[in-house]
Amino acid sequence: MPGRRAGLAGTAALAIALLLSACAPATDPDAAPTTTAPAPEASADGDASDDAAADAADSPLSFAANPRFAGDELPQIADGLVSDSRWTLTSPDDGTGSWGYTSTDDACTITLSQVMLPDELTGQTDDLDATRSYLAAVLQEDLQVVEDNAQVHQFAGGDDPTEALLLSAGGQDGSAWFVLLRVFSSVDAAVGVSGQCSAGTDVRTAIATAEGKLGIVAPLAAG
Repeated sequence: MPGRRAGLAGTAALAIALLLSACAPATDPDAAPTTTAPAPEASADGDASDDAAADAADSPLSFAANPRFAGDELPQIADGLVSDSRWTLTSPDDGTGSWGYTSTDDACTITLSQVMLPDELTGQTDDLDATRSYLAAVLQEDLQVVEDNAQVHQFAGGDDPTEALLLSAGGQDGSAWFVLLRVFSSVDAAVGVSGQCSAGTDVRTAIATAEGKLGIVAPLAAG
């Protein structure tokens, strides 16, 4: 397990690098003091809202559901950003299970990832606990820091909303980053998105875009 860092000291670059290099892709059998950024607000695009959160809690892909999957199927990201004119694909998937976008104003980047968990984090049986553990590893933080700061949000762009943990923070220079992550403990797989926005840009817009445009395709086991 990576060593401890004080407060929410992980930068976006660290989060993205660790999230995307954790293990094999799921498609295969200077840190400044930070402050937690506000959660995204509801928008006319149908992004995060109280009603959507309630729907996610009742979804077959909620944390409480601890879903199981059909056969050898693995959860995959349904990428709605590919058709969004406000974002440009700047880092195509090179076979590692990750790819990235840059906003047309160059203010924000978003990186998507679908990976298998590292060996030391496999074998858990509760999706929420497994997601907290992996998020702590990604950010090189104590688990308690994640438990105190990460909030339950969702990927809403799929057929069923998928609960995930969101952690976002801002640096002293005005930049901000976020990680939206979900682990499916039944298959030891993680899907996530990391983002970074430059100073003067509201990271909540990028978070709301990630939540609203990205979904999880997860063929569930019968029964």
